[in-house]
Amino acid sequence: GNDDEWRIVSPDGWYAESPRWVGADSVVWSASNGREVTGVYMSPVSAAAAGSNTTAPRRVAWRNALDVNVPLDSSGDTLVYAQLERRDAYITRSDLYRRNGTREIQLTRGARLTQPDARHDGSIVAVQLAANASRLVRVSADGEVITPFTADRKGERWADPRWSPNGSEVVAVQLLPSGVQRVVVLDVTGQLRRVMSGGRGVFASPSFTPDGGRLVWASDASGSMQLETARRGAVTVVDTMSWLREDGLPTQASAVSTAVYEPTVSPDGRQVVALVQRGDGFHVAVAPLDTAGPPVRRTWYSSSARGASRAPANADSLRIDSLPSRKYSAKPMLWPRYWLPLVGEGRTGGATYGVASSGEDILGRHVWDASLLREPTLGETDGSLSYRYAGLGMPITGVSFTQEWDGTFMVRNDSGAALGLVARKRRFLTLSNTYIVPRIRWTASATVGLQYEMRDFKADADSVLGPADSGVRLGTRYPSFFFNSSYSTARLALRGVSIEEGFSISQSTSYRWLEDNPETGSFRSVLSARGFVPLNLPGYARHVLAVRGAAAWADTRTRTEFTVGGTSGVATELLPGVAVGDPARAFPVRGTAPGVQRGARVVGGTVEYRAPLVMFSRVPSPLTVYSDRLSFALFSDAARAWCPAALRSNTTVCLPNGVRDGWLASAGAELVLDVAVQYDAPLRLRVGSAVPYAAPVGVSRKGAFYVTLGGYF
Repeated sequence: GNDDEWRIVSPDGWYAESPRWVGADSVVWSASNGREVTGVYMSPVSAAAAGSNTTAPRRVAWRNALDVNVPLDSSGDTLVYAQLERRDAYITRSDLYRRNGTREIQLTRGARLTQPDARHDGSIVAVQLAANASRLVRVSADGEVITPFTADRKGERWADPRWSPNGSEVVAVQLLPSGVQRVVVLDVTGQLRRVMSGGRGVFASPSFTPDGGRLVWASDASGSMQLETARRGAVTVVDTMSWLREDGLPTQASAVSTAVYEPTVSPDGRQVVALVQRGDGFHVAVAPLDTAGPPVRRTWYSSSARGASRAPANADSLRIDSLPSRKYSAKPMLWPRYWLPLVGEGRTGGATYGVASSGEDILGRHVWDASLLREPTLGETDGSLSYRYAGLGMPITGVSFTQEWDGTFMVRNDSGAALGLVARKRRFLTLSNTYIVPRIRWTASATVGLQYEMRDFKADADSVLGPADSGVRLGTRYPSFFFNSSYSTARLALRGVSIEEGFSISQSTSYRWLEDNPETGSFRSVLSARGFVPLNLPGYARHVLAVRGAAAWADTRTRTEFTVGGTSGVATELLPGVAVGDPARAFPVRGTAPGVQRGARVVGGTVEYRAPLVMFSRVPSPLTVYSDRLSFALFSDAARAWCPAALRSNTTVCLPNGVRDGWLASAGAELVLDVAVQYDAPLRLRVGSAVPYAAPVGVSRKGAFYVTLGGYF
């Protein structure tokens, strides 16, 4: 049918795949429509009006990938499908599943199966992927037995198998090593019975009509993907050559202005459901099945290429597969290939100058990066060097060294008199092992590590450093160990303005002590949790209600405080030497100053409502700035820090008793703009204002306007 004859079933567009009939009047398909996480949808065909569908399809379940969903009954409650799952951090496999009601059962494990189709007795035919090849296999209804259905030939691939209505044949697409594709019919033993069509082109998604007497598929032989159809022919005759003769041409069954994919004929044989391409993506649509169209005119590809049915001796896939192998070496890929100039700011405000570089091998086993900055007036050097090794699989081992001149401090004697200024240099040597257990629907990780912190000081006058045994003159050393872990089910759709489903929980615990005095050791721990609930309100993406809670605790021997206040974001270099944004903070309260409270105990949280505003299609600008989408957020932050009685005399960690003691809470709004200064480096710009509505004496309630980068949480 032409454009006017197709009735749209799915209004959303974006990505859709593999529509199938459920009973006589409904269809099911998998889709990623941008508003929701990839899933399977169902809709009655009767709800489709000419050109559009005013009834929203019903979302049936979440899916890990776009693949076929095969109904096993007319209700759609039982489906067989393939989807991806990660077996570990480096291996992803596609396997078969069966859904019974709301229960999901995995039938195979690590079998590399995709594009299944199920027969009336439950027997499954599917594509099994291999190195430089694929083949058809039969899978028992319970997934326990997998039997090859076609030969395993290097360079040969198969796709889109479908059972005939009586279960005696299978139709599929065969891709020969020569580049020729064919629509072929096989018997139940896998023997070739008939070649329906083929050539150097794209042939996809063949299926039988309900009476088994005709086949329908999609092909670009006429210049764009359109439906084609031909009669099956006599089942008692083996015919593998008629597709090469001009009198065996199929007829064209569609003439849309764009393209049509993945057809399936209705149970009554009168309609076909397929994917119709539009400007906003792929839509599921239905139209009458046209079996009286004109013969397909193969003008897009040369006719001589159509008959190339044998693979040449030097087919690319076979030639590459037969090349001699050599031992893998990462060294040539790890040499510095670029030098990025850096401009920064030293501890006294003077400019620092330096370079940065990095390297990574193609397998990701070895990764390093380094930077070096020099302050020429003071002669001070900041720098970092890190290396990550993933050759063991798990754990991923990391080692890093950093040095920074981070501040200038006044030194006083025992009577409080000022002696002078000292500069502090901090160096960190860190060794860690990270364990990751990734799955598509959840991820868990754990990191254990050791860190050695070295603090040294210098002064213009030697007397400022104090006596020979003073800590300022000798410096201090802080060994520590740490353990971090996390678990997350958080996820978002393609057009999402925020993580919109699931939750995450993480913790960080460390123990640090003064090297010369192990009795000074102290524990500190931070626990945080986040939850996200989608709201199906109007807009290009779903609205989100986001909640965050965090708590921190340190024992009474701690020498480092937790702080409350300020805005949390991401500090980054927008351009070399142009640093913007705020650091990530565990206990921010927007509208207050950073560090307005401090203590050894902290609790805090946020409630935030996030909503889409505009998804840009074109934003005129004299600068090369890629604007993507605009959203806004309404929020309320709250937090409080305090010290137990045993720590109140420690003025380094705690504020004096009663000073700025109490809850801080603020409310405000943000505009969030997703942009990219460089095409492949996205940035999230947040412009907001917040006003405290609860604050102790000594904390300003004037509020603040701020601009920062990165997500809040």
